[in-house]
Amino acid sequence: MKLLNNIIKLFVKSNLLLSFLFFLAAVLMITNIFLVFKYFPEDYLQGNLVKIMYIHAFAWVSMLLYSAMAISSIIFLIRKACLFDILAKSSAYVLLGAIGVTLLTGSIWGKPA
Repeated sequence: MKLLNNIIKLFVKSNLLLSFLFFLAAVLMITNIFLVFKYFPEDYLQGNLVKIMYIHAFAWVSMLLYSAMAISSIIFLIRKACLFDILAKSSAYVLLGAIGVTLLTGSIWGKPA
């Protein structure tokens, strides 16, 4: 248990876990965007514009991250475990990116309609 606490303290000081999770989420978002525009078919009515709706599904990711951040924060307040504080912080940064993508693609997709 002492080794686990030392590893967690190292992650807290270096923000290594935070940067790794943010990098992983960014890679997944970019991969998603590439796959959507490369392999999904066009719609007969809206054409390529409907592909933005698939990216707009990041709203579900945002809600999942918001729930994870809330649960991690509550557990951190109860148990004072540093790992849950790190998870809440990393969820907040990735949540910011997911909400930004959702709002941007929603405004682009809704404009022509």
